[in-house]
Amino acid sequence: MKKLATTLFVLTVILSSCKKDPVVVKGFFNSMQYVTSGGGQIDFRLYKTENPDQIKAVVTKMAYRDTTIQVTLNNNIHDAPAFLAFKKAVNNDAQLNGSFKTSTVPTGSWTYIYFASNAGEVTEVTSDELRNSFLGFGQIVKDKIK
Repeated sequence: MKKLATTLFVLTVILSSCKKDPVVVKGFFNSMQYVTSGGGQIDFRLYKTENPDQIKAVVTKMAYRDTTIQVTLNNNIHDAPAFLAFKKAVNNDAQLNGSFKTSTVPTGSWTYIYFASNAGEVTEVTSDELRNSFLGFGQIVKDKIK
């Protein structure tokens, strides 16, 4: 009995010290939410459209005011990387998880990017490469509604 307990203990220690793979979140999403708080505050959602060269944007907050502005974003040579990243993410072809962590310093602006499924599940984008591709949408939307 003592030998069995010792063996189980050793196995538990060995297995618990093994490096675990990161959680992989993949799924089909119907929208992306982009939230910048602090300076330059804006909150909007992006949705697929029937036209693969267009994305619908619905702005719900801007400059600390509630609003409802709907615009259509057209793909062009400058915005192509952001459009491609969005298309891959909503079609289950991109890994949203990564190692990005938002700063906890209480100054400046912070941008959070989430994807939402039809089932209401929300996943934050923490992949550095994917986040960097999506950050361009903030300026694209601001330029479109000016």
